[in-house]
Amino acid sequence: MKQGDIGLLIKSINEQMERKANLLFRPFDLTLAQMRVLFYLRDREGEKTTLRDIEEYFGVSHPTVTGILRRMEAKGLVTGCTDGEDRRCRVIRLVHSEALEAVLQQMPPDRLEPMLTRGLGEQEIEQLRRSLITVLHNVQNR
Repeated sequence: MKQGDIGLLIKSINEQMERKANLLFRPFDLTLAQMRVLFYLRDREGEKTTLRDIEEYFGVSHPTVTGILRRMEAKGLVTGCTDGEDRRCRVIRLVHSEALEAVLQQMPPDRLEPMLTRGLGEQEIEQLRRSLITVLHNVQNR
């Protein structure tokens, strides 16, 4: 595999971003995946959010989401209950506490993006976004 291989570059960027984010979130005993779910749930506050919603939004499997949520429940950050309308569904909600509010206030959801786009102009950032979306669609539809 040559050094400029696009797939390898994307993988390396993702690994570096996860490593830095996990170090950043370590004081809160949270991972990047958990933080993403927290922000997703916060943005959907007041809406019914199911396991399937989370799976589809993040493009991950049921066991992956279940594991993330199980660890978050153990930390008292989220709760899950059976949906009153469809007992097959599990509805996920944030558990509001001082600890949760501290995490959400100290860690804005867009804190990592500037690290990725440093040195790029607005047009370059928008072109990068469009290109990455195209790459994602190419991989999904292949």
